[in-house]
Amino acid sequence: MAERARMSGDQVVLTSASTGLGGKRVLVCEDEAMTVLMVQKALRRAGMEVIECVSDGEAAISIARREKPDIVIMDLGLAGVDGIAAARRILKQIETCLVFLSGHSDFITIEDALRAGAAGYLVKPVDSLSLIASLEKWCTTPLASRAVVAM
Repeated sequence: MAERARMSGDQVVLTSASTGLGGKRVLVCEDEAMTVLMVQKALRRAGMEVIECVSDGEAAISIARREKPDIVIMDLGLAGVDGIAAARRILKQIETCLVFLSGHSDFITIEDALRAGAAGYLVKPVDSLSLIASLEKWCTTPLASRAVVAM
């Protein structure tokens, strides 16, 4: 099996050779600029293509329908249509691995998000390694063996 990560100075760097995510196309639906930058950087370092970053639920639905991304990373607090409603609509229209990334950590919110059909739920703040490891677990394995929450 390929090495999971390599050291670069003091940083651990995930590469496309070290994950099963290389070449995956990702739609990022997030309204916090700093989170968007971190997510984009982590995804690209892991060999994924970020097809678009949006902060609006309607835009997320439209782009997902048109682009059919392999993975959708979805925040709950989007403008217009909220993240859970957008996720439901996206998952009715296309087959994709949808993962929530949100600051909400209460049980009811997480349960609602997972009932919408998400493969997983990450609570912010999340570091790059945890993000990629979670995506690899949830988006490269069969549905029955996926875990659902990482805090």
